[in-house]
Amino acid sequence: MWGEKNYTLEDRIEEIEKAVKFEMWQSALALSLTVPDICGQIEFKNIIDKNGKRLVGKQYKEWFKKYIDPYFLKSNKHKDDIKTYFTAEMCWQLRNAFLHSGTDNTEENIKKGLYSFKLKINSVNSYSINEDNEITSITLDIKTLCDFICKGARKFINQWENKNDLIEKRCTWIDVKQFSEYIHKYNK
Repeated sequence: MWGEKNYTLEDRIEEIEKAVKFEMWQSALALSLTVPDICGQIEFKNIIDKNGKRLVGKQYKEWFKKYIDPYFLKSNKHKDDIKTYFTAEMCWQLRNAFLHSGTDNTEENIKKGLYSFKLKINSVNSYSINEDNEITSITLDIKTLCDFICKGARKFINQWENKNDLIEKRCTWIDVKQFSEYIHKYNK
């Protein structure tokens, strides 16, 4: 149909990259935080409750662990201990706070006194650990987080065998202006 446009997961990734390029941080972050939802629903569709309902958080976190965790590895010079400093659980909390409450305050962990968390722009990722090798603070650069999620999503797309699963996760919109121009031109 004239004026009809399908927006796929790949289009979403491209929009994230454009938003980052033009420093539209809220748009880039919001779209990025939805990617593990979409991909997790595809890859981990069997993570459901006894009634067949998606366990969204578990799907999200499993996908994040598989595709994004490797970008956030830290090592301790004093121990053979390699962990991620920004985990799937942390991203899930950020997603919920940002998309549902309009904040980047991951209150759950702050209330529990587990660690402090800050998002920054034009910065670098950093973290602090205590003598027990526990994270006490995390600073994430929004561009870096978005880039890592896009990288992980592209890897997922390239590896996923059933491309129909990816095609099904699309939005189909009609550009009314383009459609109207076509009708107007056709009726002359």
